[in-house]
Amino acid sequence: MTQLDFEFLQRALGQSEDSGKLEITLGALPPDLPVTLPNLPDLRVLGGIRTIAPRWSFDYGMTQQNDLSERRSWRVFLDTSAQAGAVLDGFLAQLSPLGWQSAHMRMLSQVFVEAEKTNWLGVQAEQLRSLDLQARTSAVTQVWLTIDDIEAPQVGHFLGHHPHFSQADFYQASLPTLILPAGWQAQMSQGHGGPVHSQHYLLRPAEATPDTLSELWPHLLPQLERQGWRMLHRELHQEEGLTVYRTPLGVGTLGLRRVGAELVAHIVHVTDGPDEGRSSSFTISSGA
Repeated sequence: MTQLDFEFLQRALGQSEDSGKLEITLGALPPDLPVTLPNLPDLRVLGGIRTIAPRWSFDYGMTQQNDLSERRSWRVFLDTSAQAGAVLDGFLAQLSPLGWQSAHMRMLSQVFVEAEKTNWLGVQAEQLRSLDLQARTSAVTQVWLTIDDIEAPQVGHFLGHHPHFSQADFYQASLPTLILPAGWQAQMSQGHGGPVHSQHYLLRPAEATPDTLSELWPHLLPQLERQGWRMLHRELHQEEGLTVYRTPLGVGTLGLRRVGAELVAHIVHVTDGPDEGRSSSFTISSGA
């Protein structure tokens, strides 16, 4: 890479000489990438970026800045022949056993993810890092991976305990992320947040068959297990089914029911809520 190439990329990325150390790696992963990539078919690494910048603290809105330590950020750009949902499934299988959790900064993060368009936000509380994964399938699946060092107080926000709005004492039970088979569509119809977090969905298969429900369960159950939902009980029938789980924070259920050519899904996570203070809840409904 020529000096002109580097300066152009630096400017295009919004970096300046005093904003930190920038390293660009064409055709290779950036240095010290803190995660291992899953084994994806026909994986092609276009390049990566690592930024090392001072970690500042701000006091009462003043401009006083204290250089406490370094804050690092990594960006990776990939191509693969895997579908976007398979990319997310591969990353979750790799990251979940290492303590990465789904972030819930929004009131109602989507549980059911369509295979063709994927976006996952995760956090590692012990390492104080966030991970943003985006994948889009066209001729190939393009993958954008961003990992950032974060501050300890941000962990609660990422996990949905203290979202960035006026209810600072809000607590929200986490829900898993479930990738649907290719061609399936998901539409949330209702959700309730708080220590008892639930969501209702309409799921539309690419092609409805009498075995649609029985074919979906084997696709979803391993994903729940990988995310810490340990099955306690299940009743699976051709027209409906219910599964019950022990989770790290409480008890969860997932129910599926056939309604014509569609499926109605209802997922619930019941927790005790925070040890201190109050908790709030909300309900969102869709007329669709």
